Amino acid sequence: MPLLDMPVKAFVVLYFHDVVGLNAAFANVTLIIIIAGTLVGRLLLSWVLQLMSGVLLLRLSVWFGLMSFALFLLVPFVTVKLVMLAVFSLVEADWYPLAKGQAYAAQPTRSGVVLSVTSLLSPITSLLPLVVGFIASQVGLGWGMGVMLVGPVVAGVLLLRG
Repeated sequence: MPLLDMPVKAFVVLYFHDVVGLNAAFANVTLIIIIAGTLVGRLLLSWVLQLMSGVLLLRLSVWFGLMSFALFLLVPFVTVKLVMLAVFSLVEADWYPLAKGQAYAAQPTRSGVVLSVTSLLSPITSLLPLVVGFIASQVGLGWGMGVMLVGPVVAGVLLLRG
C-alpha cells in the first residue's frame, strides 16, 4: 500500500497548516503536488524499468524517498518542503507496484501465497493513520509525521540485505 494513501495525505495538509503555518487554501495545494508527483512517477515507471531492474529501481527509490521525506520534515523552508514532497511523491508512487511485482516474480507458481501474505499485511498498514494521529495528539504533528519514516527505513534495510 502506498505510504501517501488518502488518510496520510490529510496529515500532510494538516502538517502544512498547523506546523509550517500556511493558510488552509495553500496547505490544500500540497494535495496537487502529491497527486502530480504520483502521476509522473507512475507514467515514468515503464520507461525507467527498461533502463534498470525492478529490484534496483525499488532500492534506489526507497532510499531517495527516505532522504526526501527526512529533508521534508527537517528543513524549515517552505519551498524546500514542497520540492521534497514532490520528489517523495514521485519515487514513492512505484513502491507498491514494484514490491508486489517482485513478490509475484519470486514465487511464480505460488501466487495464492503471495496474495494471502499481502492481504495479511493490510490490517497492519491500515493502522498507520491511527498511529500517526495518536502520536500527533500526544507530542505534535511533526513527530507524528516522523513516524512515517519507519516504513522506508525498514524497507531500505530489507532491500540492502536482499
